[in-house]
Amino acid sequence: MVSWIREALLIRFDELSAQSEKINEVTVLKEQLYNLEKDLLNLSGTNSSVLSLIDLNTQLLSIQKEWLYMKGVQDGIKLRSFLLQSEELQ
Repeated sequence: MVSWIREALLIRFDELSAQSEKINEVTVLKEQLYNLEKDLLNLSGTNSSVLSLIDLNTQLLSIQKEWLYMKGVQDGIKLRSFLLQSEELQ
């Protein structure tokens, strides 16, 4: 792969990763995780709290990965469309 394309893809991924942190569902889940972590520290941890913490963390990661995947698909479609159009112009 050409180095400038690799660099552009890495920059795009970093930008999208930062944006994924700001998704409404992610911020809500992060707040819930933060509150559960505080509860665990204060209560020295119950099984219920630990399971809830694990579940919320799994939900958070799933949402971010799904969002990043969809953005990657969208970028791929745009790039393919651009390349096809540029081939037609030649």
